[in-house]
Amino acid sequence: MKKNNLVKNYFLAATCVVLFAGSFAQAQEKESKGVAASAPSTSTQSVKVVNTSAEPVPVAVSGTPTVQVGNTAANPVLMRDVDRSSKTPYNARILVPIADGGDFEFSDPTLVVPGGKRLVIKYASVDIEVPVGQVVNASLVVTTQSQIPYQFMLNRQASPNGTTDVFLAAQLLDIWLDPGAKINVELNRNSTLGGGGAIVTISGYLENAP
Repeated sequence: MKKNNLVKNYFLAATCVVLFAGSFAQAQEKESKGVAASAPSTSTQSVKVVNTSAEPVPVAVSGTPTVQVGNTAANPVLMRDVDRSSKTPYNARILVPIADGGDFEFSDPTLVVPGGKRLVIKYASVDIEVPVGQVVNASLVVTTQSQIPYQFMLNRQASPNGTTDVFLAAQLLDIWLDPGAKINVELNRNSTLGGGGAIVTISGYLENAP
């Protein structure tokens, strides 16, 4: 009887060990499946945005981004001056005769900047002839609240005919004049003998006054 009980106890113990091992194996399998199911995918997928221009995707820019344009010289970026449409080219010629017996001349008529416009003078050229040996000075005079002279840097040229000397100048300028401003040319020389004359050309553009 004792022998039968001992065999029975061994049998029960073995059964419990088998059941415990099976349960442990099932638990491990479920845990591994759960971990595998919850692990994020590391594959790369393409995303296509189908929003229209009427319903764009909102984009937030952080900080001050730097934009680099990679166009080549063969395929340049097109640019447009948004102010160019309001600019009108301006060119004017001022003739100043030098009378025999005079050493000072002031151009007449006077150029006046039109109402509602601002004149920007960017360039001027001068061509003056006086008798040989004389020295002459020339200035572009603009008048707003007061007169402001812009003196030309004249270069004496060799006498073309032996009787007159030629003085030339060509200068870049940046003179901004409001509506109603006046423009004249002033000449003076170191002698009153003989006559001569000057041609002054100015160029730039007119734009709408602010």
